[in-house]
Amino acid sequence: MSTAEVSRRPTRGEEESLSRYYVAHQRYQAMRELLRYEDSKLLAWIAPTGKRVLELGCGSLPLLLAVPEPDFSYVGTDFSENGVRLAKQLVPRGEFLLSDAKAPGLSPGQFDVVVMKNLLHHVDRPADCLRAVKPLLAPRGSVLVVEPNSRCVAANLLKGLLGLAGRPLEESPYGQLKVGRLREAFSATGFEIERVYHSGLLAFPLSGDYGSLKVMPMWVSLWRVIIAVDRLLSIPLLGPGWLAPWLGFKVIFHLRPRDHKR
Repeated sequence: MSTAEVSRRPTRGEEESLSRYYVAHQRYQAMRELLRYEDSKLLAWIAPTGKRVLELGCGSLPLLLAVPEPDFSYVGTDFSENGVRLAKQLVPRGEFLLSDAKAPGLSPGQFDVVVMKNLLHHVDRPADCLRAVKPLLAPRGSVLVVEPNSRCVAANLLKGLLGLAGRPLEESPYGQLKVGRLREAFSATGFEIERVYHSGLLAFPLSGDYGSLKVMPMWVSLWRVIIAVDRLLSIPLLGPGWLAPWLGFKVIFHLRPRDHKR
């Protein structure tokens, strides 16, 4: 594995967004509980046992926090020195590198799964990240992309209310990506969608982690109850069926390069 190096400095918008993100997550233990819950579902979908996993834009709360004893190899990268430092403190068993997601600086063909969680809407050219990922995949490798679901009814209602108050729903300087635009970017960069999942029925929307509004107090005991209710309701409402695309706050695409052997 080659050493990853950041090839450019963050823009002012990116730096401000990162700063708010890391300050918030240092304060809220409850958010760690929520993200462990959400990340455990992602790991179940990619079935990582024995695989080599790369998480681009891992931030201060990497996927490894959801796994007490990982049975897969893991590398996490982030654009922020602060994020990488915090990730190393929280999960010393992982390997973390300072790296630009659009130029990861890693050797090709070494990862079975690449995860980009809430990353693409934080960069100015999402397609650049997708193109950079393809060479990193081993044969039969896949990519998991997690993004806000632009079709979510609750999210769009909240977006409208916040818009009336002159506040954005998303802290990213680039806003959210429409599901249709995501699909176009996948196709244009040579990926095909193998499966689509939805998540974030109740707990994630109530958390306000999308940036602009903290709805509930961040008490750990309260959030454990909310997460338990979310888990129970998600089984019938976010499983296979027509409701999931309209209720899930997050959309998750499982992708494979069209030119890779299966």
